[in-house]
Amino acid sequence: MDSVLEKIRQFTHDQYSDENRLEARIQIYRFCEYNTNWHQWVFDNLDFRNVINVLELGCGNGALWEENIHKLPRDVSIILSDISEGMVDSARNTLSGYDSRFQFRVADACQTPFHGSTFQMVIANHMLYHIDRNKRIFMEISRLLTDNGFAYASTPSMKNLQELMKLAIGFSNSLEFDNEIIQSFNLENGEEVISDYFTVVEKSVYQNDVIIETSDPLLLYLASIYEGKQLDIYVEKLDEFKSYLESVIKITGEIRITNRGVLFKFRRKL
Repeated sequence: MDSVLEKIRQFTHDQYSDENRLEARIQIYRFCEYNTNWHQWVFDNLDFRNVINVLELGCGNGALWEENIHKLPRDVSIILSDISEGMVDSARNTLSGYDSRFQFRVADACQTPFHGSTFQMVIANHMLYHIDRNKRIFMEISRLLTDNGFAYASTPSMKNLQELMKLAIGFSNSLEFDNEIIQSFNLENGEEVISDYFTVVEKSVYQNDVIIETSDPLLLYLASIYEGKQLDIYVEKLDEFKSYLESVIKITGEIRITNRGVLFKFRRKL
């Protein structure tokens, strides 16, 4: 429990620039039902044929590339960009041992500094739901793509984590949380959102539920979601909540959490 508390105390209120929160969210997916993780699955659905220049918007810590570096074509040049300088630094550190295929830039995805019609591939992996101005981001993606280029955008399902939500609320209403952040762009409405601006050519769905038999990964994940006063309440109740989760696991043997995502491939409308 002390190690969990120590990690929680590293969290800041700015979830977008703090790698500790991101890592706390990622670690839960080590317990997925199947071996193919999210980053591997996304990469395997990217088509690098006739691709020279790649841009990732909202690159985070660069895990997509680190986990698939051995599969990356040698003649591809990749720019990793993020609005958070901390995330760009993290991606640079993650990929520092690799060659010059990677460049790193701090950039607002809605108004990037890159020349138009430059990239055969633009990737927005789990980031479009962070942006309120859908029209701005899609106009920018359209500007950046070459005529024959494709963009990829991934996002979770609105049904994700529903079991974890029920457990938190079942313990205390003060720990209620929801998936409101992804309401603007998710598996269920994403194709409709994109179709206002682009032609969707592929829709690939990922299903890989999280199955957990210990409480610590769940405690860390929830801590990464809570902020401010709610996080203070959570820390105060942490021992009690841990016991609650462990009693559920003792009865059920495991906790299964819905984990679905989607990857859209799209291009400019002809």
